[in-house]
This record gives sequence, structure tokens and C-alpha cells, in this order.
Amino acid sequence: WIWINKERYLKESNTSLNTYKAAVEDLLRCGIITPTMYVDTYWINPMLIFAGNRLKKYPDSIVEE
Repeated sequence: WIWINKERYLKESNTSLNTYKAAVEDLLRCGIITPTMYVDTYWINPMLIFAGNRLKKYPDSIVEE
């Protein structure tokens, strides 16, 4: 997941709120991020970020039922 500090981003990047909103909408539309129930917090699409086998990378996280 990723949390975007909107105020800090707007200040440091010198962009407008409308530009920020348009960028987030594009990321949502393209399926790169997905909203969560928390404000300015999004799930990142692991298919775009993670390369490899997650089961082999994190074997200690496997829970067998």
C-alpha cells in the first residue's frame, strides 16, 4: 500500500490540486492503484511492481490450512 501526503506533495511539486486529482484518477483508471477505506491511501497493483514468485520470495509468510 501507499499513503500520499497530499499537502506535502502539492507543496514540493508546485502543482495544483486539480492536477493532483487528475493524476490519481489516471492511476486508478489504469489499474496501477486501487483505493482503500483510508483517506489518500491506495493499494498498489503487485502485478506491475513485483517480478517473480511471491511464494518463493516470502516462504515464512505461507500459512497452510
